[in-house]
Amino acid sequence: FSITADVHLILDHIRVEEYSCDTPDGRGKTKEDASRRIARLICADMNMLDEGDVLCTANYIHKKQVEQIQRGLLDVIKRQNIRRDAPVILAGMGARFLGDAAAMQSGFSDIRYFEEFVKEETGLSAEKISIAAPAFSIALILAMEGMRK
Repeated sequence: FSITADVHLILDHIRVEEYSCDTPDGRGKTKEDASRRIARLICADMNMLDEGDVLCTANYIHKKQVEQIQRGLLDVIKRQNIRRDAPVILAGMGARFLGDAAAMQSGFSDIRYFEEFVKEETGLSAEKISIAAPAFSIALILAMEGMRK
């Protein structure tokens, strides 16, 4: 029916060119097409809903996405005994419209973006830089583990 790219397109979190996968119905990547897919998600069509209804639905889905990320973050915080004054480093397309909200709602205030650490040095796009974030994270964790021993 619909995917989160539709939600974030409708909410202006992403641009059409950032909608990086195929659409579920094989149709376009316009806000109008995304709105139709969101409407179908709740067993409706655009004859039954107006733009406000679609926007409300998209906001609800976004809120639930942030809550799900926040639950995962809180699990990690508890399991790893992480202090709330520790920096949170976010990466990827959703960092600024999902990750930052989840981190702030979890009580973190030092929120940084991975791309800021390396973009100036490399001149690469944020998307290309984010590809390296998991490897960087593992290296950082291993280095920290080595410092504990």
